[in-house]
Amino acid sequence: MAAVQPIHADPSHADELTSSVDQDMRFGGGSSSVHIETAADPSPIHSDAGDSDAGDGDAGPAHVDPHLRRCLLTRQPAPKAELIRLVRAPDGTVTPDLKAVLPGRGAWITPHRQKLEAAIAKGAFRKQLAHGLRVNAAELSIPDGFADLIETLLEAKVTGLLGLERKAGRLFVGYDTVRSALVAGKVDFVIQAEDASADGRRKLMGGTEDIDAIALMTRVELGHAIGRDEVVHIGVAPGGGGRALKAAVLRLAQYRGVEVGSASAPRDKDFETREKNHPLGEPSAKREGRPPTGM
Repeated sequence: MAAVQPIHADPSHADELTSSVDQDMRFGGGSSSVHIETAADPSPIHSDAGDSDAGDGDAGPAHVDPHLRRCLLTRQPAPKAELIRLVRAPDGTVTPDLKAVLPGRGAWITPHRQKLEAAIAKGAFRKQLAHGLRVNAAELSIPDGFADLIETLLEAKVTGLLGLERKAGRLFVGYDTVRSALVAGKVDFVIQAEDASADGRRKLMGGTEDIDAIALMTRVELGHAIGRDEVVHIGVAPGGGGRALKAAVLRLAQYRGVEVGSASAPRDKDFETREKNHPLGEPSAKREGRPPTGM
């Protein structure tokens, strides 16, 4: 099984993608807008002297490569496009900045939910964050459910991009349609419902070992992302906005610890709780005993 490998989105689609999703999400008593964004252009650039992230601390090895930042959780350097930036709001609330555009000094973390939750539980995260942001730990307010907030933002990005690709006619939906497109070599990667049967996922991907298959959301979540009640299998055409979608899908998969490249990738450990508490408030067809649609 191939490990999750973050990829860069095509910056040429930035204008189209940035305007696709703008929904308010409440946390910590404040509000935050969720936007779709592409990864930064990986071509070498020089950090401006006024960049608050260009010094020591959160920037880490920026004096060697201005695109690198050091993860607070792992202490390892990584490209900024592969990390999640955190900033301190004026009221002290720690805020995820997925677009990496909010003002002020930022700190960076690897998209890995279990490591984040472990650091928060041990009480180490506040100290690490205070060091990275160069503030007193008492000045920081980490919202309850902070790990859930980040996952919600990452998922919103994926669903927004799925909607764009549907409108562009670049998605193959349903078992037979996706299977035919796979055989014809028209699919770059496949997204499958995590509450679908493992056998059905494996059967669809038979003989296509070089195509990534990612079991990422429930059939209800996938369906609502593209204007349907439920969907089990989605094939994404190569190129175009599919590059940005794949980058977002891989980032969410990395955060959840979902393996890529297997049609039987395991669901995250909080699957039952996450589906039960999903804002749609709808159980999957599997739990209701209804025959699944979108296959």
